[in-house]
Amino acid sequence: MKPEQLARLSQKEKLELLDAIEERRRRARLRPGSFKPHREQLEVLQDDSEERFVFCGNGWGKTAMLGNQALAWADGRDPWKDSFTSVPCTIIVVLDLPDKVEKVWLKELRKWAIIPEESLKKHGRPYVTEITRPNGSSIQFMFHEQGELAFESIEPDFVIFDEPPPRHIYVGLIRGQREKDKVPKLLLGGTPLAAPWLRTEVYEPWIKGARAGTKCFRGRTEANEANLREGYIAGFSSKLSAKERKIRLEGEFFDLDGLALAHLFDRKLHIRPEAPDVVREKAKRERWPCVVAIDPHPSKPVHAVLVALGPLNQIYVLREWREKLTARQWAGEYFDWADGYHVNDIVCDSLGSAETTGGEGFKSFLQVLGECGVRARATTYSEKQDEAWLDRITEALQGEPPKLQLLSDCRGLQMDIEQVQWVKYRNVDVYKPKLDISNKDFLSALKYALATNIGAGNRRSRVIGTTNPVGWRSR
Repeated sequence: MKPEQLARLSQKEKLELLDAIEERRRRARLRPGSFKPHREQLEVLQDDSEERFVFCGNGWGKTAMLGNQALAWADGRDPWKDSFTSVPCTIIVVLDLPDKVEKVWLKELRKWAIIPEESLKKHGRPYVTEITRPNGSSIQFMFHEQGELAFESIEPDFVIFDEPPPRHIYVGLIRGQREKDKVPKLLLGGTPLAAPWLRTEVYEPWIKGARAGTKCFRGRTEANEANLREGYIAGFSSKLSAKERKIRLEGEFFDLDGLALAHLFDRKLHIRPEAPDVVREKAKRERWPCVVAIDPHPSKPVHAVLVALGPLNQIYVLREWREKLTARQWAGEYFDWADGYHVNDIVCDSLGSAETTGGEGFKSFLQVLGECGVRARATTYSEKQDEAWLDRITEALQGEPPKLQLLSDCRGLQMDIEQVQWVKYRNVDVYKPKLDISNKDFLSALKYALATNIGAGNRRSRVIGTTNPVGWRSR
């Protein structure tokens, strides 16, 4: 408005104009912004897996991403996948503490959406426990401190965890996602400072391909650097120990103290850059001597690795295999799995010699394999000695180039080597000079393969046929 126009207004009109300007400014302050995810956040938001787990550093933008995912589900439109979900729906957001609802979540949500006071429900509590949306969708807040039964009696459409929860909360909520004709989703984001079960029961099995419908992501704080105060990452990092930097800036798991081989294993050095099929075809064509090592278990999948001695005496892990099969089923698929390789020896954990392990009465695993034409033997006492095994794996990982080489699709063994820990003395924070491979089945199989002294005298060794399913041949 021009000055001469303003001068012609009455005092009442001027006051009304001032009120209108103030209201306009107030509404501008309340107007939500537009969330623009950074590259790593966008990768998570565009993934369509049933369960997504994000292990990230501090300052990665976890709450912003989780909050916008909750709003997208509540409003029924996903802008990152350009898709729609059914509404009204129920979204459970699990936080560690109740005061985070108003101090963190409401503050974050109001950056991106209009959240009227009348939409906030407390249900008799001193803190907000629910947000209702205009379409009837409900965002309900639950907390780690609540009793186990609180999580057993609800059927949510979507579940969001802000920070790693105790395992019983996760189990209780996924149990409730059972309504027919619905597609439930779960999204967890947090810095892995607690809940070690996420590493052993989610992350490591996912790496090994054992969790269908699950996708895990790692988030580094530097991915969100554009949204952080200048110099924040460098300043924060300077105050942390090496272990804390791994956890708080790179999303590593907190319970990885005592790692035994991680300092020796470098993916750039130990994983072959060539396509796996190229290396495998070369091994068949050049008849590299091979060993198959098996780690059977009555209640877990059978794990096996196929290891070869390549040029310059380098040891190549060509294949890994993990599948829940009986001994006879495993033998039936073995011939295709090992077809074309120059297999000198098939070695199996001595547990395979025990009665009833074959799944057919009192027959052992090895006995059933023999009946199917797979001539395998049990490990000897010397092949299972821990001290010798530690020397072998350490020697194989050292050197430049290192002796041990893995193909890029042997992800289960890669994870076992990176995550294996020393055995700890009971009730004492001191480690034994012994690798804890009780739950590292691919690494157990590699232990037996390395103990065979692969390639020694291979020109005169017996070759176990893999192309004749009715038996074996000697050479």
